[in-house]
Amino acid sequence: MLEIEASEIPYDIPDSWKWVRLGNVGLTVTGKTPSTNKHSLTEGKIPFVGPGNIAKNHILTGDYQKWLTEEASKSSEIA
Repeated sequence: MLEIEASEIPYDIPDSWKWVRLGNVGLTVTGKTPSTNKHSLTEGKIPFVGPGNIAKNHILTGDYQKWLTEEASKSSEIA
């Protein structure tokens, strides 16, 4: 696990929180975006962050409150 350096911390957070790298809290998987027309794919509990939600400085931006089902997660991954 690559620790966060003090020079990388952009702002203070509550004492009960900890700065970590995104790859340490979830999977980064590339693939195709599941169809938003199928509610069986988008009404799940797996958070979905698209490339448009990641700024050049690797900070998550915008409204990324999208959720996938297990089915959508498996069908969208590229092995």
